[in-house]
Amino acid sequence: GRLVGSLNEAHLYAALVGNPAVRREPVASVMLPAFPFVDASTPVDLLSRMITVENPAVLVREFATEKTFIITRSDLLRML
Repeated sequence: GRLVGSLNEAHLYAALVGNPAVRREPVASVMLPAFPFVDASTPVDLLSRMITVENPAVLVREFATEKTFIITRSDLLRML
């Protein structure tokens, strides 16, 4: 019922190339910190500054409907 971490393609690929045995390890051994949460009313310019190489996504929570969406750099580019 709560986020404990995140994975992204670049980090996972680097971990596997650096140590192929990592595929037999628990996911927790390669997890990164959880993506940050913002409210659905967060302005796009603030949201876009939160997406970085180290943090490739932001979770957007719509509290009225209790839905959560993931926003990535690709989503922002498509919007522009």
